[in-house]
Amino acid sequence: MVDKAYERLESAQKLLEINNYSDSISRSYYAVLDITRALLLTDGVIPRSHAGTITKFHLLYVKTGKVKIDYGKILTDIEKSRSEADYDFLIKFTKNDAQGKLLKAKKFVKSVESLLEKNN
Repeated sequence: MVDKAYERLESAQKLLEINNYSDSISRSYYAVLDITRALLLTDGVIPRSHAGTITKFHLLYVKTGKVKIDYGKILTDIEKSRSEADYDFLIKFTKNDAQGKLLKAKKFVKSVESLLEKNN
């Protein structure tokens, strides 16, 4: 799952480079989702949905102080943007929007990967 997260970050970067901002945001979100699922799996938690993954991450890691609240905010924010990018055709994302989400996703993935390494 960690490798998959990095593949999605790479895809997000390439989509950004060809000005495909909505799809770049979507790939950034899936990178975050993949690494979050990998983390939850270390605790034997296998959520059945995106919402379940986000909820469990907040309950098990943010509320317990295992990760900074900023990471919970990144996850929630990028999920909202992904939903808009995938389903709200009236919203037009900019290069800055996509770059910002990608930077947040990279930060999130690296931080959670570090936590995964500590857990192993």
